[in-house]
Amino acid sequence: MQKRLALAAYRLSVGVLALGGVVVQTVNGFFHPPFDYPNYFSFFSIQSSLFAALVLIASAIRIGRGEHGEGLTFWRGAVTLCLTLAGTVYLVLLGGASESLQSPREQTNAVLHYLVPVALLADWFLGPKERIPFRLGLMWLLYPLLYVVYSLVRGRFTEWYPYPFLNPIVSGYPGIVTVCLIMAAAMIGFIALLTKSTTHDRRA
Repeated sequence: MQKRLALAAYRLSVGVLALGGVVVQTVNGFFHPPFDYPNYFSFFSIQSSLFAALVLIASAIRIGRGEHGEGLTFWRGAVTLCLTLAGTVYLVLLGGASESLQSPREQTNAVLHYLVPVALLADWFLGPKERIPFRLGLMWLLYPLLYVVYSLVRGRFTEWYPYPFLNPIVSGYPGIVTVCLIMAAAMIGFIALLTKSTTHDRRA
């Protein structure tokens, strides 16, 4: 019982932390214009943080009610993949620049891109979870793929792209395809690791 409550408290805390990070940046932008809200919520890391907050808070509530939370392991895997990707891109390709996300608040960016992804990884590898086959885990690639399409289509109309490597003016379409293929290969390898760590007898 205590372990379940501790797990629920952990997931609730991480979920609230992710949500709070987005809210803090949003409020900060309101008091420090100019701040483009449509652009801000078009960042992959911001969308993924909101997604993670929803999944983790829902999981915490179900555990707190004494439920096993069947079905949420899949979504936890999805947000773990997405935020690990977001944190890696933020560090490696963007150099950890806060300005790249329209926000000068380095502490908040560090929470969303480093602390929350690490907390998700710890929860995934150390916490209980149901078995997720590799072929099912591959479905986690759908959102990043749709995000790339969304960013490119939206960018054609707004002339704004969330990241330099998705900007055809900066990288060119061959460069975009190359970067996306490299990321896809890395994500497939990571999905294999995430799904391999699941077992039949563990539940979330």
